[in-house]
Amino acid sequence: MNTTPASSSVPVYGTFDVVVAGGASGGVAAALAAAAKGLRVLVIAPETYLGEDFCATGRLERPAAEGVPAHPLLDKLFQGPTARPLVAKAALDTALLEAGVAFEFGSAPTGLLQDADGLAGVLFAGKGGRFAALARTVVDATPAAQLARLAGASFLPWPADAQVAFSRVVAGPAPLDMCLPYRIADALAHAKPQEGVTVERIGTLTMPHKNGLGSDEWPLFRHTVVRPMPTLDPQTVADAEDALRRVSWSARLVWAAPRVDFLPQDAIAGGPFPCPSGATIDLAAFRTSIAGLHVLGPCAAVSRADAERLRRIEHFLAAGVRLGASFARGAAIDPAACRRPAPADAANAADLGGLRLAEPPRDFIGLEKRPVVRLADVTALPLLDKVDVLVVGGGTGGAPAALSAARSGARTLVLESLHELGGVGTLGGINLYWYGARDGFSDRIARETWELCENDPLYQLDRWNSFQKAEWLRRHILKDGGRIWFGAMATGVVVTTGGATTIRGAIVSTPWGRGLVEARVVIDSTGSADVAHAAGADCVYPCEAELAVQGSGLPPLPVPPRYYNTDYTFIDDNNPADVTRAMIAARRRFPEEFDISPLPGSRERRCIVGDVTVSPLDVFRDRKWRDAICRCTSDYDRHGYGSHPLFHVLPPPLVIAYHADLPLRALLPSGIAGLLVTGLGISCHRDALPIFRMQADVQNQSYAAGIAAAMAASATDGDLRAIDVRELQRRLIKVGNLRPATLIRGDEPPPDVRDLAAVADDPLSHALIAAMLAAPEAARQVLATSTAKPADAMELRRRARLSALVGGPLDTEFLATFDRTDWDKGYDYGAWSGKDLADESDLDADLQSLAYSREPVPAAVVVKKIAALSADGSLSHIRAVCRFTELRPDPAFAKPLADVLRQPDFGGHDHADFAAEIEAMTNRTLWSTYVNRPLRELFLARALLACGDFEGLASATLRRYVGDVRGYYARFARYALRGG
Repeated sequence: MNTTPASSSVPVYGTFDVVVAGGASGGVAAALAAAAKGLRVLVIAPETYLGEDFCATGRLERPAAEGVPAHPLLDKLFQGPTARPLVAKAALDTALLEAGVAFEFGSAPTGLLQDADGLAGVLFAGKGGRFAALARTVVDATPAAQLARLAGASFLPWPADAQVAFSRVVAGPAPLDMCLPYRIADALAHAKPQEGVTVERIGTLTMPHKNGLGSDEWPLFRHTVVRPMPTLDPQTVADAEDALRRVSWSARLVWAAPRVDFLPQDAIAGGPFPCPSGATIDLAAFRTSIAGLHVLGPCAAVSRADAERLRRIEHFLAAGVRLGASFARGAAIDPAACRRPAPADAANAADLGGLRLAEPPRDFIGLEKRPVVRLADVTALPLLDKVDVLVVGGGTGGAPAALSAARSGARTLVLESLHELGGVGTLGGINLYWYGARDGFSDRIARETWELCENDPLYQLDRWNSFQKAEWLRRHILKDGGRIWFGAMATGVVVTTGGATTIRGAIVSTPWGRGLVEARVVIDSTGSADVAHAAGADCVYPCEAELAVQGSGLPPLPVPPRYYNTDYTFIDDNNPADVTRAMIAARRRFPEEFDISPLPGSRERRCIVGDVTVSPLDVFRDRKWRDAICRCTSDYDRHGYGSHPLFHVLPPPLVIAYHADLPLRALLPSGIAGLLVTGLGISCHRDALPIFRMQADVQNQSYAAGIAAAMAASATDGDLRAIDVRELQRRLIKVGNLRPATLIRGDEPPPDVRDLAAVADDPLSHALIAAMLAAPEAARQVLATSTAKPADAMELRRRARLSALVGGPLDTEFLATFDRTDWDKGYDYGAWSGKDLADESDLDADLQSLAYSREPVPAAVVVKKIAALSADGSLSHIRAVCRFTELRPDPAFAKPLADVLRQPDFGGHDHADFAAEIEAMTNRTLWSTYVNRPLRELFLARALLACGDFEGLASATLRRYVGDVRGYYARFARYALRGG
């Protein structure tokens, strides 16, 4: 276990003059103004973009800019009467990059740091863990001054009788038949206000056609409701958001603002100060009771009427310029002298009663030892809620779990860090099924979403409008008694002290408050095992043990929504810097689109080591499990090259559907109680994952997890391993997720000698090879006595590979043939285009099979192949050579490998800065250069390191890649240099 107490060391991200917490446009303006004075500035945004104050709330209409000087950014943000989110976000990215301002997405502030001289920095947390940013000046540009509240700055009382206007902006509705001419008048007639709801037409969303001929126009409406709001807390905001979503919903929406908009009813103490405009506001309005901490936004010390004006972007930008220009460089900061002040709400802290808090440290990509801030033990966080089942993540693997847990009678809360449910199938743009078992719960979603969209005659059961599906999930979670907090992330866990680690809740950060949510069972549906990692579970990262990960991308989000899948890069979801890199580049790659997804389209992420790890051997054997919870189906949709030795014998099949059962134990992190992991984070070999990650299957898997969690919460005090599995399966049979035969199955054992002997002479198939590899000792006996004499030369070759893989005798003719055969046609990454799944040649497969043999392979045979690599630089040949030399390292390989690596075309492909990366990633003609060349260089460097690091070339190469802006390349290099 590697649980990190919340009181332990926190790595320092860097030292700055100014840190801006929040990605609002005013904060960006302040950062630019400070940078113009030569100050070092960092901006940390909780969203995956900048400009959340208008892009997230739908304030897209261009301002008149009266009474305030026009900021230079205005014309870049609003290139017409209405802003296009992608253009505005890209403009803000570019402004910070050109000004030399550091920035990163996906983390929220969790507190301040102080030393003897006063304010010393900010603590942040997110998917990448906790980190500290040191600075004497801090700007809180979050929507409701979250950082100032956490730090204990003085605020005026929130009015107990506050009546707050909540608004939501939507575009549409669209006509039922999208092929018919669209008439704005039809939409205006459809948008009839309901009682208590104000509907205002605020502009037109215009999307030019990509061919340059004409454009589509969609009316924008702002729906507003006024509700009593006696306090500011996550549930109060969630209740208001639910009411507003219900009244602004239409089955034919083409776009909706991600976040509801409202004006906080309190302000920092000391005012109100005059605010005739953002350009002339009294700077004292931004100063809090904590010296060095400034609030830039609607919670500044001004009247609420002036705060409403300050929220208008032209005034917000001007105020940011005014504030940023007032900053100066402060005194030096010693990390060792920093401490965290006592939380403002220490008196209201939850009584942990034998529990403790754990938060993961930032997983920095780098070898140098970073300074750390050592924090005293602070467990004084308020209790935000107490539930039976807490679901962290409301995506494909989370929303169904929350629904089924609530339906099973559990008090259920789902936390979604973004602002919509459904994950990759809604915000991720992949709004149709590829494979997957479309029965049970997934069938119900398809059919009932059709009803929700007014039985649209164009609706198809295997594809959907993303807004419709997200709304169906939201309505049914709430209907069954569950609750949803949008914009909320779990940054740590509540665990038991002493003995086995049991999860009892999570540390939760929202824009409206931070604290603890206690739970009997937690479901980690983050897609990358974030909660499990925070609890100290053993996890497997892509690109550590081997440089292999399925391709990813960030798809555009067009208006109206439609299917858009991408695969053009690799994204390390657990590295916020890498997500930031990918977001910036994607906005440059798709400049003509309305927006891009806020969710990386990853197909492979960090996963747990569970009680059971499902492998390709289990898939091809169609292994049965006593605790099966869903039946999955897919072809080998790998989007990359494989790793499992099985595929050295026989390449993966083409478009053929395979079926496999998923056991509950693959969702249970080994050594951790009270926690289930769903989605891409399950315990699964990367080459089995394509069979289990189809959306329909993940939905059914998640639905089962929710029932299991509810059963554990009610009957076994949260002990998931003690639930009645047969009862769980009976419930799943009732909804159609499983077949009745599941109830009579146990765990299928590996085959024995008798089993293998019965089929040993059959032609090799994936099922037979999987059976042999599942029982290598039995396979050696059977293969040694087999009388099969295949006439087919390829069958003989495959049997020789199989014998080597199970540790059987090495076929001398097989080795001799390999020695005298020149390199055949190799493969590069990305050359298959979904039609040919071959990722290694026959010689590649031969060589990698030889690496597993128990018998010696002459070094000269391999050296000859290494020397010939210069003539054929195919990635598959280099990977085969490197895999062999890593598994069987020999100093004789070092110089030949170094000779290849020194050739001009094989080295120097690292990207140390954003500029080179963005240029390469956005140039669609450079795919081979962009992907294959760095992969070749990294494979060669680690193989050379294993064989002796000739003249230090390997370590020098890997050290360059440790600083690469591409997260997975940096992770691989770091892992190799640390001896992984």
